[in-house]
Amino acid sequence: MKNLLQILSSFVVLLSLGIFCQTEDDTDMKVLNGADILLSEHLDLIQNITIGIVTNQTGILSSGVNIIDTLSKRKDIRIKSLFALEHGIRGTLPRGQDVNETIDKKSGLPVISLYGPDKKPLKEMLEGIDVIVFDLQDIGTRFYTYISTLYNIIEACAENDIKLIVLDRPNPLGGIKIDGPVMEDS
Repeated sequence: MKNLLQILSSFVVLLSLGIFCQTEDDTDMKVLNGADILLSEHLDLIQNITIGIVTNQTGILSSGVNIIDTLSKRKDIRIKSLFALEHGIRGTLPRGQDVNETIDKKSGLPVISLYGPDKKPLKEMLEGIDVIVFDLQDIGTRFYTYISTLYNIIEACAENDIKLIVLDRPNPLGGIKIDGPVMEDS
């Protein structure tokens, strides 16, 4: 098996970082997440190609609209499928419940489950996709399922020569305080 550096070097990963921006009157600071930056500065990376989106209810733009709903309305963006993780594409399923393949009622797009028998996208799931857009708010803890899913997606993209765009979101825990059980060195 390839190590992570070999995998990352075999395709392009864009990490759009959340940044602080001052408002026009310079009194307030606003955080722009990776999805906002993709849409405002790097939309050309996903225009007129076929994309897949890995997201859930946390994929919200600063406008308060989900990235799926924003991109699915654009004529210059072709979304082939959505990829659902634990809790489903809209976050309505209980923890630990398998996610079934379905159609997203709001966008009409097919939803492929990555939280059921297949935790890693299979070659046929990725067929026809040029770029995967990964936009999830993780909870900032090591044991949550989203980070392992990202690893599986990185591997699948490398194996199938598909580009991956990872959209960053600020850590909800602030990224400063470290708390909870600490893993012991072995």
